[in-house]
Amino acid sequence: MRHIKNKDLLFRRIDNVEEGEDLVVVSLKDGQKCAHLVEPSLSTLDSLSVMNEYSCCSVTCYNTIQNFEFLIKNWDALVRFKRNFSISFVNPFSRSEKRWAIFPTTHDMVTERPALRRGLKILYDTVEETSEQELLKLLEKEK
Repeated sequence: MRHIKNKDLLFRRIDNVEEGEDLVVVSLKDGQKCAHLVEPSLSTLDSLSVMNEYSCCSVTCYNTIQNFEFLIKNWDALVRFKRNFSISFVNPFSRSEKRWAIFPTTHDMVTERPALRRGLKILYDTVEETSEQELLKLLEKEK
């Protein structure tokens, strides 16, 4: 939530933020609504269906090898999902970068298909890899 508000500090376009359990809907002053889904593990494309009605949307997940492989395996479907769709891969405990993000449709327009996996792996490696179990242990320590 703080990340969404911080991104808007300069433009101040946010009118309202509605927080659900896994879905955050941001209403902008121009009437547009954007959905932000928190999905720690990407396992099925069905989870994206909750964002069908929104013009812009994003998913935030952990920077795990399983989520990376999901991205590669489902690349074509993610490219076709929506033009203004992004995926952020995060590891809040990373000692280097904390997150990397990709807009599949835009990235697909500027990349060569044979180099796709290698290019995405370079982005993936900018944030330390993690696992759900590792993150749960670290979160327990923080309490």
